[in-house]
Amino acid sequence: MEEIIHFREVTPDDRSRIEKAFYDSPSGQQNHCFPVLYLYRDTYHTRIAFYKGFLLVQMRYLDRLCFFYPVGEGDLSEVIEAMISCAKASGMVFVMIKLTRDQKEELTSLFPGRFHYSLSRGDFEYIYQTKKLQNLTGKSLQSKRNHINALMKAYSWAYEDLCLENLPECIEFSSRWTRDMMNHRMKFSDSGNYDVIALNHALEEYFETGLLGGLIRLNGRVSAFSIGCPVGKSTLNVLFERADSSVRGLYPLICQQFAIHAGRNYLTINRGEDLNHEGLRKSKLSWKPDILLELYEVTQKYSI
Repeated sequence: MEEIIHFREVTPDDRSRIEKAFYDSPSGQQNHCFPVLYLYRDTYHTRIAFYKGFLLVQMRYLDRLCFFYPVGEGDLSEVIEAMISCAKASGMVFVMIKLTRDQKEELTSLFPGRFHYSLSRGDFEYIYQTKKLQNLTGKSLQSKRNHINALMKAYSWAYEDLCLENLPECIEFSSRWTRDMMNHRMKFSDSGNYDVIALNHALEEYFETGLLGGLIRLNGRVSAFSIGCPVGKSTLNVLFERADSSVRGLYPLICQQFAIHAGRNYLTINRGEDLNHEGLRKSKLSWKPDILLELYEVTQKYSI
């Protein structure tokens, strides 16, 4: 009789165990952290299981039941077979998403000919050397420096770490930003709606989820903020970034200042994927990523 994996909701009590599982993550992947699993638990129906030495993650993505690659130590083949059985019991095709090249090669060696692999360009993650975002040196980032310099000449500005005292102002700015976006663009995409919901969770449970945040004041008023979290030992993950888009240079400034203050103990900064959004892709490429992390989607070729 096949053993059943019992997946359950992510809770704050899982934080330390999940952080320990992901601590040695070599790729700095955005989903390799507790806040991503927890904050998106409602929108993606994220579920976890600790099974035979591995952390397993299951979610609903594009109306499919999907899994992340197992993280841990033990019999990987046995665990993946159990995951396949889990998908089969749910009447779904087995799918794993966001696999690195190393994970793809490992899976291929364990199960030759059994899976179909495809690159998922919208899931590629943009990773930058922290010093690059802090210093903005070089000709390729001249325009960023120009925008920031223009802002500094026009405004009195200050950066603050997100804390108990300024969190209410940040929440108010976030609500105002969302209202303005809805007024100008009518509605968000599904992924945009998911980010709004996850950000609301982040602001409501900021101090319980291991987040790092900072904001920019222009002439005393909160006008931008960024929130992220560590991924493994050496990467800072940027989860949310909001700024008054009518102010020239404000997005570059919050990006740079967050790197300077929140990123000072990390070698690299992961600014996430572009989800095949043309504007996001153009923006992320304009910062000249040092690594464009290729990620694969895996589907089972046939039923076993």
